Amino acid sequence: SGDVGKLKAQCAQLQADMDEVLLKAGTLYKPVFVPYGATIRALEADDSVLVVLRSGSAVAVSPFTSAGTAQGLNDLSDGSELYDGTPLILFHNVLIPRGGEDGRGVTVTSLDGAYVMIGGNYVIIQP
Repeated sequence: SGDVGKLKAQCAQLQADMDEVLLKAGTLYKPVFVPYGATIRALEADDSVLVVLRSGSAVAVSPFTSAGTAQGLNDLSDGSELYDGTPLILFHNVLIPRGGEDGRGVTVTSLDGAYVMIGGNYVIIQP
C-alpha cells in the first residue's frame, strides 16, 4: 500500500511538472474568469502571455500610447499593435510580450467581468 501511494504521488508530480512546462511554452490555455477592473499581466519580466477574450470587453494597458513606439500589445490575429486603451476584439490572440514591472496587460471593462483563455505564466491584479 505504501508503494502504491508513492507511485501515485510520483505520477501526480510528473503531471504537475508537465503542466508547468506546457504552460511556460504557451501551449496550454486555461479558461479564466476575470472580474471588472482587474488586469492580466505576465508574471515575470521575461514571461509573455497569450490572451483570448471569449466574452465581455477589455482594453489594452500599456505605458506607450502611440504608434512608432512599437511597445504595445500584439494582436496576432490581424497583425496590429494595441496601445493603451485600445479595445480587444473577441476571439483574437493577443500577446502581452513582457511582464513584471513593464506595465503592459489587459484590463476587463465589462461590468459583469469577462472570460478569457490565458496561455503562459500570468498574474491577475485586482483594482
